[in-house]
Amino acid sequence: MELKKGLLWASVGIIAFSGLMTALFFLMGNFGETQIRLIASTFVLGGFGMTASLAMRESKTPGDAMQSGVGAVVAVIGTLVFMHLIWGSSNDLFMGRDSESEWKLAFTVATLSFTLAWIAQVRTDLSHAAVLWCSVVTIAFVAASELMLLVLIWSEGRDLGEFFYRLLAFVTVLAVTGSAIRLVLPKLAKDSGVKIVP
Repeated sequence: MELKKGLLWASVGIIAFSGLMTALFFLMGNFGETQIRLIASTFVLGGFGMTASLAMRESKTPGDAMQSGVGAVVAVIGTLVFMHLIWGSSNDLFMGRDSESEWKLAFTVATLSFTLAWIAQVRTDLSHAAVLWCSVVTIAFVAASELMLLVLIWSEGRDLGEFFYRLLAFVTVLAVTGSAIRLVLPKLAKDSGVKIVP
């Protein structure tokens, strides 16, 4: 997966450049509208490039190829939407006509891109039964978190109630916890010397 590796390196480089540029702007005291747009643009390019590269998988199955393709398409759409919001507003910074719905779309695509990258990382190395089941449960919680975030974005948090936010925190914490456990399970399975799933 040379494309994935190259895209990941390029994304890291762009994010590093964005951080350096931000630090220099602070140092020089020159922090106007154009500088903010440049910082936002480079960060968006690096961020979506990274999520696209992490969503890519070696095409062993049709599902892998589909996930890689969808991850790339979502990242490209997200980049275009954010660039339009950053550079397309000529008056108020990032705020133009109909910008509210565009921002909702932008954050929707951003959460989808991040979720696809997250799921792709969880789906790697499923040779052991414990790893497989942990991955399935974790992906379910990640997907639930994504759906609830979409509801939050498009409803703007109106009339959701306290229980919704508690449930969102509940599934998000379990998704993060499952991902953390998932990181160490392959090592434990390897050390056990038992390969349950051939």
